[in-house]
Parts: sequence; structure tokens; C-alpha cells
Amino acid sequence: PQGRGRAALALDGVVPFALAGEAGFDGIFETHAVAVQATLADSLLEPRLQARATLGAAHAEVDARVDSFAADPLRQLRLKAGGIDPAAFAAGAPSGEFAIEAELAAPAAGEGLLAGPIRVTNARPAAMDAGGIPLEALSAQLDWKRAELALDAVEFRLAGGGTIAGRVAWHPPALPDATASAAPAAEAGFGQFVAALELAGIDTRALDGRLPRQIVAGRVDAEAGAQRQTARLALMVGAARIDADASLSVVPAAPPSPVAAASAAGEGGAQTAREGAAAPPVPAPATDLPAAVHAGAARSFTLSARLRGVDPRALRSELPSARLDLDLDARGDLSAEGLPQAVALDFTLPDSRLDGRPLRGEGRLRVEGLRVPEAKIDLNIAGNTLRAEGAFGAPGDSLALRLDAPALAAIGFGLGGRAGAEGRIGGTLEAPNGRLDLFGENLALPGDVRLAGLNARVRLDSGIDGPFELALGLSRLGSRARGADGAPPPDWLASARIEAGGTRARHRLDADLATPKVEGVADTLRLALEGGLPAGEAPRWSGRLAALEVGGRFPARLQAPATLELGADRVRLGRVEIEAGDKGRIRLLETAWSPTQSVLRGDLAGLVVETEPRRRDGRPRRNADPLSLGARWDLAVGRTLEGEARVFRESGDISVEGELRTRLGLEKLEAVLNARGDRIDLAVDVQGKELGSVQGEAGLRARRGADGLWSVPPATAIRGAARIDMPSLAWLGRLSQESVELAGRIRGDFTVGGTIESPRASGRIEGRELGFTLVDQGLMLAGGELDVDFDQERVRLERLEFVSENRVRPRENRIPFERLTATPGRFTARGELALDSGAGDFRFDADRLPLLQRDDRWMLLSGGGTARSTFESLALDAEFRADAGYLEFAEALPPSLSDDVVVLGREPAPAQQGGGFAVNADVSVGLGDALYLSALGLETRLAGGLRIRLQPGRPLSAVGTIETVGGGYRGYGQNLTLERGLINFQGPLDAPGLNIVALRKGLEVEAGVAITGSAKRPQIKLVSDPEVPDPTKLSWIVLGRAPDAGSGADLGLLLPAAAALLGGPGGGMTEELSRSLGFDSFSIGQGELNSTTRTRSSRVLGSGQTVSGGPSVAGQVLSLGKRLGPDLFLNFEQGLGGAATLVKLTYQVSRRLSVIARGGTDTALDLQYGFSFR
Repeated sequence: PQGRGRAALALDGVVPFALAGEAGFDGIFETHAVAVQATLADSLLEPRLQARATLGAAHAEVDARVDSFAADPLRQLRLKAGGIDPAAFAAGAPSGEFAIEAELAAPAAGEGLLAGPIRVTNARPAAMDAGGIPLEALSAQLDWKRAELALDAVEFRLAGGGTIAGRVAWHPPALPDATASAAPAAEAGFGQFVAALELAGIDTRALDGRLPRQIVAGRVDAEAGAQRQTARLALMVGAARIDADASLSVVPAAPPSPVAAASAAGEGGAQTAREGAAAPPVPAPATDLPAAVHAGAARSFTLSARLRGVDPRALRSELPSARLDLDLDARGDLSAEGLPQAVALDFTLPDSRLDGRPLRGEGRLRVEGLRVPEAKIDLNIAGNTLRAEGAFGAPGDSLALRLDAPALAAIGFGLGGRAGAEGRIGGTLEAPNGRLDLFGENLALPGDVRLAGLNARVRLDSGIDGPFELALGLSRLGSRARGADGAPPPDWLASARIEAGGTRARHRLDADLATPKVEGVADTLRLALEGGLPAGEAPRWSGRLAALEVGGRFPARLQAPATLELGADRVRLGRVEIEAGDKGRIRLLETAWSPTQSVLRGDLAGLVVETEPRRRDGRPRRNADPLSLGARWDLAVGRTLEGEARVFRESGDISVEGELRTRLGLEKLEAVLNARGDRIDLAVDVQGKELGSVQGEAGLRARRGADGLWSVPPATAIRGAARIDMPSLAWLGRLSQESVELAGRIRGDFTVGGTIESPRASGRIEGRELGFTLVDQGLMLAGGELDVDFDQERVRLERLEFVSENRVRPRENRIPFERLTATPGRFTARGELALDSGAGDFRFDADRLPLLQRDDRWMLLSGGGTARSTFESLALDAEFRADAGYLEFAEALPPSLSDDVVVLGREPAPAQQGGGFAVNADVSVGLGDALYLSALGLETRLAGGLRIRLQPGRPLSAVGTIETVGGGYRGYGQNLTLERGLINFQGPLDAPGLNIVALRKGLEVEAGVAITGSAKRPQIKLVSDPEVPDPTKLSWIVLGRAPDAGSGADLGLLLPAAAALLGGPGGGMTEELSRSLGFDSFSIGQGELNSTTRTRSSRVLGSGQTVSGGPSVAGQVLSLGKRLGPDLFLNFEQGLGGAATLVKLTYQVSRRLSVIARGGTDTALDLQYGFSFR
């Protein structure tokens, strides 16, 4: 601690020596404020000490009375403390809020030193997995004597309602002159600890949320000394009962006498241990272990355990469900350091289950140092068997192994698939020998790793000249974890093959790897090593890199073999030359590593970087001038860092794929890394005709540890700066798939500071003469300026402004063009965004902004609004009005592709699932008094306004009215005057209400069309003044007069109009018109003449040509019909899009048979027989 202290003391020289004093301290301990205030009062013979202290949020008060010259001076102690959080004082400690109260006093008589109640409470209990302490309160009665420190009536109240109650005591080591006989004999050095505790209602899930919920109750008795420890448990864990006794004694080894014993028994289900039953006999010492082991051992142990009905899932939920029965006996010797020197272990799994499958086994294992003189194991785990028998570790030993695992998934732990192995291992660790055959199919491994196939074969003989053989093959190695779309990720490796053979002193290794195909091409690697392990030396492989070849997207090939040494203290690679691509060359002139010194020296040239995507058939798209890189490096790492590495452009350019392929016009690309002492600096310089210039530099200091290794700790300070100057943004517009044009210049300056783990960045971006144009839509923003400032906390949009002059005059002369465009339009925006929360607040305004600038689509817009954001949402509130506008569209809609047509390369993005970014919008739009529309024959001015709202989970809605002011509609060569035109929005945007009336004016009968209802269900009817029948109304609209019943010319004009205005045949006005003209049926619409499909025309009157099954004359077809008799029908068809005409007479001979005679464009006589199926 650091701070300021003060003290004062006054002592009277006359009995009882009155005493008065005070002391204080104020300062800092680590990061916590400290304040202590203490007073000393009464007399020297019986002083009283009072103190108050705070440490951060923790506080304490102490009141103590002392008899200075008594054998036990402390007579009274009061303690009150609170606000204690262990996490505030130790990193990684659990959190809580503890308070402590104690009221202790010395008994008037007896051997007691202090006695009284102690209480501890925790205001914030929490489970351990939540970083808390699952303790609510602790209470006890302290009884402190010279021979014993005891806590009586102990009660722990745990989270979840559980309790632990009982007594805990500690007997200190006995002193040489100790005479106390009432206390148990204490052991020298450590003393003796004794506990007797009752457990009740303990919820394991409340202790740690990762544990399955079990209720624990029972009793625990324990004694522990320096030489002997014993424990007895009687617990109920859920429905299972566990009874156990254990003891351990440790004394200097003196074989063959037993020096340690331990026993444990666990019973599950309904089995219980009788209280007070005699402890099981202590097993005999490990007399079957070598005598030499006993003589050198410091301690020996024996362990016997019995488990019945144990379910691992009761401990961890991710473990497989099981019922384990286990008998275990172990004995052995430990070294002075506590390491096992000799162990003999016997176990039996008599009748257990794993995930409902049988689990059985037995075994015996003896270990002596690094040798296993005896092993015999036979396990059956859920149908997977493992057998091992023999010895290993000495010359002549042999250990046989066999694995048959057809159902690895039943074991759990992330395993799956099928595997098997058979082999033998012998010899010693220094000179092993043996053989092993291994296979696996559809394997699943821990860590979500999957492997479709695995085969391995190993043969190894003893000695440096003993031959060995290795063959390993695998297929489809990857991850089982699936992406957000549910699809499995690509494999890491498609296949791998490793083969090795020879002797330890001289052998060869070949490896072939292949990745899955990317853009139709698989990357491959072929590697070959030749060499050996010299005899009598530390493990070090010496040989040569015989072959190295990379195929696929990045081809490379080793030109000549290179020497190679691999060892624990040295790695050295000789001179290497690699051919990369068509013209690339990589040279590794010097590559070496040792614990004290590493050297990297080399260069490369002509390395082509292809950024062009490949064709669909996998062939690369050739770039006429691809980017070619060169590099040089010369680095040494030892007591200091020294050297330089450079990567630079030799020639060529980078092409960026977009709507139009765009080249950056690179003139310079260079990155330089410098190392001097402990400092590392990096500089980057990129320049191009299109890109402009990008420059940056960064630096830091590395640290060399005590082990000689260099590192960059997370707390390392960094510094850096970058500058960008892009003289034109036009090249970015060419990357868009839309007809987008960008203009302007961007400049930026950036700095980086802070540390690796906590960097601090700041900078500024400026844009001038910015422009944005959507050519097809006529959207044009020009004269833009941008100023953005940012740091590690927020981004500030100081100014975004477009001052855009009008450049196009609309075709509509009624617009007050000169007045509105006398000064340029303007758009401004400003605001800021917090980077930690995404909270943003922006304001934007527009004043006569020329949003659309085409002579047929022209609009000036004014208004403004605000936008507030977080990382999960955006709230938009705006109000706009159209100062003036003219929108002109074609008389007919342009052709478009059907929804089921997909253009390759422009596939629509998959629809995103809900629950993502939430948008709330409230936008009001006023149409002003100068917005004119010319579309599909409609000429009018639009007025009114809408309030458009968008809310998460709801369709876009609108409230308001759009009204047509004057104007008319031109259809069928006539001009209709718009008497009324109202479109009312009161809900979803795609279902407004309609109230439209258009009349042909200036005639004796003013007739027209009235449209009501909604856009989804419009209701159309004919209206007139004065009222006349519907056919007459239609005639006045189309012909400007009453109809002539006998005129075929009138019929040809009125029927298409009726069909276009009021739909096809089948009731209503069209049926009325048909009757008035004397026909039984008529129809008009899309179709073809002779719509009955025939595979071959009649040979009686026809020419015999084949007629396709499709339409013969497509387009608008007028059809008139008249029934001449019960079975005779005459039909006339006229193509409105050409000169095709057809007269058809049909005679119904019977229910199924009819005769059809045709004349006109297609002359034929057909017999038609019909079938029907039910």
C-alpha cells in the first residue's frame, strides 16, 4: 500500500497508567482506496482498541479488550464487516457480497481462550458456473482452547435450500511440555483435523448449473493428520446411496511390513452399509513387487474400491448414461517425490451398462518404472471390444492388441463410425518393434471432426538397421459443424496418402494430399523425404527434401533436392529453388533454426497473382496483364532482431470483377518490414491510376523471454498511421451490377495507438466533388462534400452535402421551371454513431433537390428527417414534399422476364429469416401542386399526400389520399375526361381504395367508366348521363353515337372494347351485348384459331400437312357462335392480329362422336371421338 499515515500516543506514568492514542492511514492498495482509523484508550494494564477500516467497497469495525499481563491477554473481541467481494481483490475469484459478525469473549473460568457466535452472510449467492459462491449463510459457535479450536453447531445454508450442519475441530501439534490430557493426541507438525457433518436437501444444480439436478443428503466424518487420514461417507445422491470408508497412512518405507492401507466401498440402488460395522481388513502389502523397489521407496499404498450402480450422467449431463459396477484393487510404492515407482492394479466390471448396452470387462496391470511386466485387459464397451495381453518395456517383451469397434457412437464423447485394429508391440521405449493394422469408416472424432475413411499399416523391427514400413491413407477429412444455412462445410482434405519404408538409418517418406475442388480445380501437394536417424546420437533426422510439388490454383515445383536436418535443437534447410507458375521463381538461400539463432534469407520473382475467377468448366480466365510480384528477405533472430523483408510489384495490374471488369491501374505496390534490435516496423505504399495512393506505416517492440523466444504480448504498445488519396471514384461505379456512376475524390488520414489487445484508432475522411447517378432511373446527385471524423468510441458525420444544379428541362411546360431552378438544390446530413453500442443519431435535409433528372422523369424534392440506430435496429422519421415533378411512362409496359427465369451470375440472394435487423419508419410524403403524370394513356396532375409506416413483423402500410386534378385518359382512340380520381390508403400499401370516374364529354350522351372497390378487387361499371343501357353506353364511349344493330363494323369495334373494359364472356354487359346482336355466344381474348389440337389435318379435304400441337395463329381472337339446331353449331373466328379467318360447322352425331368441318385459313373435315375418365 502507498499513502499517508499518522499516529499519536499518550501514556500516564502513574498506575494504572492511563493510555490514550490514535492512528490513521489513507492511501491506495493496488487499485483500491484504503482508509484506517484506530484509537487506543483506558489503561496500559487493560487497554481497549477500536478500529474502523475501508478497502474499496469493503468495510470493517473491530472492538477488542486486552489484559496485558495475563497468560491469555485477549479477553473480548467484537467484529463487524461487510461489502466483501472476493472478485474485487483477486482476478478470477468468484463473486459475492459477504458480511461477517463475531461476538467473542474469554470464559470466566476453565481452559477456554475465546468463545462466542460467528455469523457470515452472502447477499449475492450464485452458482459456481455463474462465477458466484452458492453460500447464503454460515453460523457457528466458536470454542477456542489451548488444545483445540472448535466450531460447534456449524450450519452452512446453501443456495437452493440445502444445509450442512455439524462440528469441525482442529487440534494443534502437541508441544513438548503439553500436559493437557483431555484432548485427542495431536500429531507433530500438522496437528489433527476432525469433522462430523450432516448434509440435507442439497440441490446440485443450485451449486453448479452444469450439473444435472440431484438432491444430496447424508453424513460425512473425517480425520486427517500428518501421518494418517481417514474418511467415512454415507450419502444419498438422488435415488442412489453411497457408503464409503477410506484411510491412508504414510510412514518411511520398511518392507515387507505394511505401511499404508486404504479401502473404499460404494453401493448403489437400495444397498446400504450397516453403521458401526467393522472396517474391512487391510489388504496385504505389495509383496509381489521387487524388493529393490521397496528399498528405494519413501511410501507405499494399497487401495480397494467397490462401486455399484454409478451413473456418470449424474455428474456431468454431457456424459453418456450408464450403470457402472466396479471392483478395484491397487497397491504399489511411491518415490520421495510422490511419483509411482511400482503399481499393481486389478479391476473387474461384473455387470454394467452404457447407454443401455452391456459394459463388461476385467484386467490386471503391473507397472515398474517405464516397463509393463504384465498386462491382461479384456473390455467390452457397448459392443466394442478391446483386448491386450503381454508385456512391454524390456527386450523380449511382447504385448498383443486387438480392437473391434463396430459402434463407436454408443461410447459417446463425440465418437462415431466403425473402427478396428490388430497388432503387437514389443521391445523398449528406446527400441520398440511390432506391427499394427488399423482401419476406420465414417469416423466422428471429438471436436466435431469427421473422417470418411482411414487405413493404416505399420511394421517395425528393432535396431538401427531394422526395417520398417508405414502406409497411411485417409479420405474426406473435415468438420461436422454445420453453417447457419444447415449445410455441412467443405472438407479440409479430399484425400491423403503417406508411405514410408526402409530402416531407421536410411528410409524414404512420400506424401500426397488433395483438397476438394474449388472453382472446378483441386489443390494438391506431393512431398518426398529421404534420410535417416544416425545411431548413438540425440534424436535428429538428417537427409534431403527430394521432391515438392504443388498443383491446382497455385502451381509450384521443387527444381532440385535440398538437404534437410530436423532435431529438437536444430532445423536446417539447404538451398532451395522452386518454380512457381509459368514464370515464377522462389529461392530459399538460407533457412535455419536453433534455440538461440534463426536465419531466413531468400527471394522470389515473377509470382503471378491471379484475381480473375475461373470459368464454369474450371479453366482459368486469362488476364492479359496479371499482377506479378517479387520479394526479398534477409532476417536473423537471436539476441536481437535484425533484417529486412520486401514484397513489391514487378509488373501487371489487378482486375476487379463487376458489371464491367475494372483495372486498378497499379503503378506501385510495395510492403517493407524492418527489424532492428527489438523494434519491428512495417511500411506499405500502393499507387495506381484508378486507385490513387494508399500509404501506411506501423511499428511495435517485441520482447525476448527468459527462454530466448521472441513474442509480442497482448499488452505491447503499437503505433501506426495511414493515408489514402483516391482522385476519382468512377472505377467503383463500374463494379456495380446496376447502371451506377460515381464521381468525386476521397482523402483520408488514420492513426492507430494503444496496445495489441486494446488498440485505439482515430482518423478523418474528406470527400469533394462527389456525385452519384443511377442512369436508368435518372437519379443524379452532384457537387457533394463529405467530412467524417472518428476515434475508437464514435464516428462523427460532420457534413455530407450535395449542392446539385438542375441540368435537364422536363417535357411538361406547366412546371415553373425557371423559378424552382434559379438556385441549385441542396441536400445535407450530419450526426454521429457510437461504436460500442451502435447508437446513432443523424439529421438530413433537402431543399429543391433535383432527385430525378431526365426529360421524361424529373423531380425536385424538399424535406428532412432523423434517423436513430442501434446495432439491431433503425428508426426513421421523415417528411418530404415534391416541389415539382414530371413522370412519363410508355403507353404499354415494357417486356420483362418471367419470375421462373434465372440469369446466371445474377441469382437472387436467398431470403433472410426474420428476427434480424429491425426497421421502424414513419415517412410523410406530400405531392405538392406541380407533380404531373403521363402514363399508360393517363394525363393528369397528382395532389394529396401519404403517411407511410413500416414496423417489424407488419406489412408496409399507408394512410392518406392521392387525387388526380384535371386531365384525362386516352383509350380506343378517344379522350376521356377525369371527373373524379381518388386513391385512398387506410392500411396495406398494396390495397388502396379506388374512386375513379372518367367520361367522354361534349356528346348527347356523356358515357364513361366508374371504378370503385380496392386495387385487389376493383369493381368496374359503365356510367352515362342521361342513363342508357350498357351496350349503348359502350357505343357512346367508343363510337360517339348509338349502336347500329345490323352493322358488323360496329360489332368488330364494340366487342374488343367490352372485353378490355369489362372482362371476357359469361354474363353481365357482354352477354347483353351478345343477345342484342343476335348471337348465342361470343368471346375475345388471347388464343388461336382452330384451338382444338390435331396431330394431322383431315385427308378428306385437307392438304395432309402435319399441324403442331401448339397454337396455329396466336394473338387476339374474336369468336362468334350461333346454334342452328339441337346438334348443329356454327362458329366464326377472326384473328385480330392478322388476316386469318375460320368458319367451323360442328355436328354432334352421338354423345361421344362429332363431325367438324372447317373452312378458311385451315380447310379440313375431322371426326372427333371423346373419352372421359372419373
